[in-house]
Amino acid sequence: MTLLHLFTIIIASNESQVKQMYENNPFPPLSLEDTKLISSHPITRSLRGFIGPSQLPDIIHHIFQGRLPSHTLRILFAGAGTGTSTILLSNQLRTQNISFEAVHFDLSQTSVNIAKKRADISLHSNIRFIQGSLLNAKDIQRLQDLEPKPFDYIDCVGMLMATVDPTQTLKNLGQLLTQDGGIGVMVYATYGRAPIYQVRRTMQLLSKNKSQKEQLQILRKILYDDSNFWANHAKLSQHAEEYDDISLVDTYLHPIDRSFTVPEIFEMINSAELHFASFTVPLLYDPSSIPSGQRGLSSFEIETWTANKMTVAEKYELAETMDGTIERHEFYVTKKLLDTRKQKRSVLEVLSTITVLRISTLYFQQTIIPMLRELGQLIVPKTEGGHRGRSIRIPADVDRKDLIKIANMIDGKSTSGMLLVSLKKRSRYLSETKQQCDELKKQIKALEFLNEMLTHSGYGVILFKYNKVDVEMDKEQNTWVNMLKKCENKIYVDDTRNNHDL
Repeated sequence: MTLLHLFTIIIASNESQVKQMYENNPFPPLSLEDTKLISSHPITRSLRGFIGPSQLPDIIHHIFQGRLPSHTLRILFAGAGTGTSTILLSNQLRTQNISFEAVHFDLSQTSVNIAKKRADISLHSNIRFIQGSLLNAKDIQRLQDLEPKPFDYIDCVGMLMATVDPTQTLKNLGQLLTQDGGIGVMVYATYGRAPIYQVRRTMQLLSKNKSQKEQLQILRKILYDDSNFWANHAKLSQHAEEYDDISLVDTYLHPIDRSFTVPEIFEMINSAELHFASFTVPLLYDPSSIPSGQRGLSSFEIETWTANKMTVAEKYELAETMDGTIERHEFYVTKKLLDTRKQKRSVLEVLSTITVLRISTLYFQQTIIPMLRELGQLIVPKTEGGHRGRSIRIPADVDRKDLIKIANMIDGKSTSGMLLVSLKKRSRYLSETKQQCDELKKQIKALEFLNEMLTHSGYGVILFKYNKVDVEMDKEQNTWVNMLKKCENKIYVDDTRNNHDL
C-alpha cells in the first residue's frame, strides 16, 4: 500500500465521520418554518457582530471592485449545509433584480434535502442541489459535468475548518472560479476560540464510548461550571442556556474542528494558488487602531515600529495577537491579484461611485457623525465580552468641517460627484479660481478619507452607480469634471493678490 493510498483512506474515513455527524445533526438548525425570517436585504454590520461574507454589497466591493459583472451571475454555495447562507444571498440578488444561477453543494444528503425545501419555500427555482465531497475527484467531476461553466462567486462559510484537508479543498474551489471571480470564506480563529477548544478537549477525554445524549449532559454541566476559568471568564454558560443540541454538537463535539491563525490563513491561500483580497472588517487587523491606555503602546509607537519592518500579513498577525479575542476570520480571496488600493480610475469613474453604509443610517447620524465632529476620530468601544476597542483618527491635513458636511449628505444614492456638486453650490463658486480649486481639492481629500475610514471599519463599501456613459450624460456632473480638469491642469483665474496691491 502506497503512502498516497493510505492518506486517501484516512481522509475518506475522517470525512465519513463528518458526514455522519451532519446527517444526524443538520446545520445550521434553522427550522423550515423560520425560512421566511431570512433577510432579503444585506444584514447591517457591526465591528464584532458575525454576519458572514454572504452579503451582496461586501462581495461587490471586495471581489468585483465596486462593479458587478453584467452577465448572469453563477454562484456556488460550497458546504452550505441546510441553506441559510444560500437563501440569504439569493434573496438579496432577487431583491436587486440581479440575474443569477446557483448550485448548493454539501456533504450531507439530509442537509441538501432541507436546503432544497428551504429554496422551495423561498420560491427560488434557479438553484440546483448536489450532494458530494469537494475532496472527491469524482464528485467534483460530477459537479463540472452538470455545471460546465465556471462560477463568478463561491460562498464558503464555516466549511474549511470542518474538512480533512482545507488547503486542497480551497484549491479545488479555486479551479471552479472564473478568472475574475472570488470566494467568500469564514473560518474559526485560534486565539479567540481558546476557551472553546479547552472545553472540546475536556469533552474528548470524558466522553469516550458515550452516546451523544450522554455527551450533551456532560457538556452542559462543564459549561455551567463557574470554577472553570475559561467557562467563567468567557461566559460559556450562555452557550449552555442559548444553544440547542445541534449547535452544541457543532461547536464542542465536532469530529474535525480546526482553527486558523493569520499566518495559517495566508499559507493556505498561497498553497491554493489564490490571492487574498480583504477581510470583511479590515480594522480588526490594523494594530495601530488598538488603544492601549497610558502605560501601553501608543498608535504612534506601533506605526513607527512597524513601518517598513513588517509585511502586510505580519501586521495583520500583530493585530490578531495584540487583540487576542478574534473568534472568526471573515475574508475574500480572488483568482487573480487585485490592486484595489492603488487602482487608477478616471475622473468620470471616481464620480460614479457611491458610498453605501453597512450600518444603520440612524446609528451613523446619531453616533458616528457627532463622534467625528466632536472628537475628531471614529471610536469603536470595547465590549462586555472582552473585545478591545478600536479607533481611527482624522488626520490633521483633512478638514473636519468638510468631512462632516460630506458625511451628512451620504444617503446611499448620491454619487461622489453629486456630493461635490452640492458642496460647490454651498460654497457659491462663481468661477474657476485658484482659491476655489484649492478648496475643491481639500473637499476631495475629505471625501476620500471618509470613504477610506468607512470601508476600513467595515461600516461602508464603495460601489459604482453609473457607467461612464451615464455620467457623461449628466450635465451637472460633467461641468464639475471640466472644472476639476482645469484645476489639475492649473487652467484657472489666479486671483491671489497681495494686500498691498488692494
